[in-house]
Amino acid sequence: MDKVLQDLRRGEDSSLLLKVACDILRVLTIMGGSAWMSELEQTLLEFWSLDEGHPYDLGSLQGEVEKALELLRGRNLLTVRRGVRGDLETNLQREENLYSICDFTSLLRVFGSDGKILKYRMMA
Repeated sequence: MDKVLQDLRRGEDSSLLLKVACDILRVLTIMGGSAWMSELEQTLLEFWSLDEGHPYDLGSLQGEVEKALELLRGRNLLTVRRGVRGDLETNLQREENLYSICDFTSLLRVFGSDGKILKYRMMA
């Protein structure tokens, strides 16, 4: 799994899709390996707002999230499960996808000391 993660990371500057996939992996690193879709989307927006060095607008980045999640699932890096999640704001339950990394240890080895993650942790 380390090699697949390293290959993705090496290619992230060549494609918007790979950049978004790597940013999803960074967010999963920050969040301990799992995130509900709503948390993932919110944290990606926060993450991208701190990353001023990329040439993409937020709409373009958001438009690639679903494709990037499918790419990561296709490479056997992520699992997804539909589950019921409580919403504290409305006191209701709702169905949502929970995304989990298959090998958190490998993720930490490849992305754990990533500069973008360290910047996010310092700023957030």
